[in-house]
Amino acid sequence: RDGALHVLRPDADAASVALDSDDTGGYRGEFVNFYEAVREGKPVIATVEEGYRDMELILRGLDSAEQAQVILL
Repeated sequence: RDGALHVLRPDADAASVALDSDDTGGYRGEFVNFYEAVREGKPVIATVEEGYRDMELILRGLDSAEQAQVILL
């Protein structure tokens, strides 16, 4: 681990983003937890349902901003 997030996509150049090692919450914390669950067998903190609901809220928020109207959930 070098303190960076490396994104590799087959249709684009690789990208790297330096991560603040003191930031253990939010999306970074969820990503680190998922990585550790896959690589090290640690338990996953968030459930699939929580992740789905978070994604749904974000996508509806983007839809609302794009359409300039309130979207009820």
